[in-house]
This record gives sequence, structure tokens and C-alpha cells, in this order.
Amino acid sequence: MIKSVAQADPTIGSVREERAWGQPSFRTPHKGIGTAVRLGRSKSGIPHLYVHCQTTLIADFRAKWGDDFAYDGNRGLAVTDPNDPRIADFIHSVLSYRLR
Repeated sequence: MIKSVAQADPTIGSVREERAWGQPSFRTPHKGIGTAVRLGRSKSGIPHLYVHCQTTLIADFRAKWGDDFAYDGNRGLAVTDPNDPRIADFIHSVLSYRLR
């Protein structure tokens, strides 16, 4: 899904897969477009998308969707339904974060 979201927006284009904190991490190879999104699991085993904790990404998403989702502080978004289109919207906002 991360690669599909990136490829659907020509401004983002491609993403590069790396490892960060022992987890798969995806970022655009172009500077100044977005920030990385990591795939991981919370301590309770729930899949999460993690972002840099000094961004406003989680706060912005929480302001928009509130308690519809579970969060891990200011760095993680629980993904209980990967088919929810709001997840793709969140990924897009991460990969294009610096373009706002």
C-alpha cells in the first residue's frame, strides 16, 4: 500500500525501503518531500504505522479522526483495517509531509 500511494502521486514518486529501529521503513529518495513511515507492532502486537515523533502527523490525524483509531503517543497509528481509505490518506500525508 505504501508503494502504491507513493506511485499514485507524481510529486512523491517512488519510495525506498530501509530498516529503521529493526523495522521496515519507507521514505522518498527526494529530499524535502516527506518523512519516513515505519511498519511495526505495538507491545500488544497490534500492527502500527510509525512516524517521526517530532512531526505533527499523528496530532493532525487525531484531530481529524479522533477516537476512530488507536494511537501510540505522537508516533504511531494502529492499523486494524488496512483497507480503510483513511490509512492510505495518512500514508500520503507522511510521504508528502514537507510539502504542506
